[in-house]
Amino acid sequence: MTPADRIDELRRAIRHHEEQYYIHSEPEIADAEFDALVQELMALEAAHPELVTPDSPTQRVGGRATDTFPTVTHLEPMLSLDNAYNDDDLRAFDERVRKGLGVEASPVYVAELKIDGHYCSGNVAEFWSLTDEERMRAHEINVEANKGRVPLIAGCHHQNPYDVVKLAKHAEAIGIDFVIILTPYQGAKNDDAVFDFYRFISERVNIGIVLFNIPSVYYPISEHLAARLAKLPNVAGFKQGGPSPAASVSLRQMVGKQLTVSVADETPWLYNLTVMKDQWLLNYCPHLYQVPGYLPIHDYTKAAMAGDYKKAIEICATLTPLREIHAKWVGGYGKPHGRMPSAEMKYWMECIGMPGGPVRSPCLELPDDKKAEMYAELKATGILDRVKTAKKAA
Repeated sequence: MTPADRIDELRRAIRHHEEQYYIHSEPEIADAEFDALVQELMALEAAHPELVTPDSPTQRVGGRATDTFPTVTHLEPMLSLDNAYNDDDLRAFDERVRKGLGVEASPVYVAELKIDGHYCSGNVAEFWSLTDEERMRAHEINVEANKGRVPLIAGCHHQNPYDVVKLAKHAEAIGIDFVIILTPYQGAKNDDAVFDFYRFISERVNIGIVLFNIPSVYYPISEHLAARLAKLPNVAGFKQGGPSPAASVSLRQMVGKQLTVSVADETPWLYNLTVMKDQWLLNYCPHLYQVPGYLPIHDYTKAAMAGDYKKAIEICATLTPLREIHAKWVGGYGKPHGRMPSAEMKYWMECIGMPGGPVRSPCLELPDDKKAEMYAELKATGILDRVKTAKKAA
């Protein structure tokens, strides 16, 4: 393919995805994939300036304006930050801002935490200590706060399939996108019983279902059972919690074309994204490892999706100190006789500016000496200083 042919192909693809995003609000690819197309087009046009045309997507901002909103005249230009993929891009943006303002010192910037989706009532979110009414209200608050901005998943775990159906129907009615359901830990002790549990639910709800497998705690869903479950009409995803990498590979080989698979651990996410071609990370670590202005998981994911694997690996490696703290305080709950670390996670959240409140029985609060120990370890990573910086900027 010649450069001219590739440029034409990229322009058509970009215009199509702009139309889907800006006009129809139905994006077909992730932001990082779209950005990669634009970056490739910019690089080709820079190498072949004779092929640049006035109507190229690189020569204008945004897409065609929708006619569904009223027009407004702004007193000042409405400007935004161009895509920035590294420190040099941010420095260049800062230099342009200072030059435009005619000042020497950098202004104060405010950064928001980037969220690509939200999962409410997960296994470590104490769903087992809430009444069904409290869980449904939590899901409603999630929808109200989200305002349609990102996809939502609601945990509808329960021993009783009738209660699962009740929770799932409520989630569907209020606008949740998917429900995730753990295997029952008491009544279903073989493949046929687990299959019947999910079949019963699937036949009574229309919302997409994500299977949740924690083999160290609940009856394990093998790849062969997963293949049976994948044939149920609204089973759409599989969250694999804690098994060996070999088990995850076997699972993908068996159902990877039918179901979207997520391994419930951030540590292998870069490998799973780039080698195994996973499409999502359904896990709480992004909430513990990231604060406004510091988004390493988002950043290395975006870099990897754009093909900058060297940068992705470099960013990913910086999380080692936080992963070590996580392994010490949080990571053992999936093991036999492991403690459910709700108190540890809530104190971690409090330290980084997201108070989670007290725990409920049967969990116990974290003793003061343990809090002091965890605080010192988190402070040593520098993440608490980043929180202070973000608060000052706000």
